[in-house]
Amino acid sequence: GGFPDGPPASLVTPSSSYSDVSIQKSPSGSIYRFGARFNERRANDSTNGDRTELKHQTDYAPGTDVWVSYTFMVETQKPGEPDWTWTGIYGDSGCHLGQFHGGIGSPIFSIQLIDNDSIIVWTRPQAPNTPSTQQKPVTRWQKDDFVRGHEYDVVLHFKTAPSGVGSVAEMWLDSQKVIDIRDFAFGYSDSDHNNWQWGVYRRTNEIPLDVQFANMEVGTMDLSHRIN
Repeated sequence: GGFPDGPPASLVTPSSSYSDVSIQKSPSGSIYRFGARFNERRANDSTNGDRTELKHQTDYAPGTDVWVSYTFMVETQKPGEPDWTWTGIYGDSGCHLGQFHGGIGSPIFSIQLIDNDSIIVWTRPQAPNTPSTQQKPVTRWQKDDFVRGHEYDVVLHFKTAPSGVGSVAEMWLDSQKVIDIRDFAFGYSDSDHNNWQWGVYRRTNEIPLDVQFANMEVGTMDLSHRIN
């Protein structure tokens, strides 16, 4: 699996071949351009969303230190593109650009574009006696001066612990640490793995949305050297 010169990944969209979805690769293989297009989604997605994503092929056991590092850039807003207003309801609003999935249910961590000039980062804790599919997101950080066309460097470090003991969520954006949360309910108690997905997942719209990702690294090796 995977694409030449890129991270090992599989498509999250219903298509089975690289050419059937709106993903372009640079000649060097280091840059991928994801294009969200009207009605392009997984077979089991609701009809109110468009999705063009890749899923890293490695699933990580709960409690594993997982590092992710990449650069992303949201291209200039196109005429008619709506504001991706955040209502706090996953799948109902906003535009997801990177997600750490808890294996089942909705993501446990998401980076999301809202209102076209802001990004929000949230986690989804496991509440006691509540199924994973019914968890509510908790906002962890928001950047209101987000700039389209700017290349943002991201480093992430995750360690899940549904019990809240020993968990870690760290994020650096352009070398600045913006999230450092520890010992909080992170991950789902009824899941045996976590995985990373990236690309574009949004409310459905006829106006294309394009996002570029470069130099994606995902794994258990410490990637703190990419912070600076």
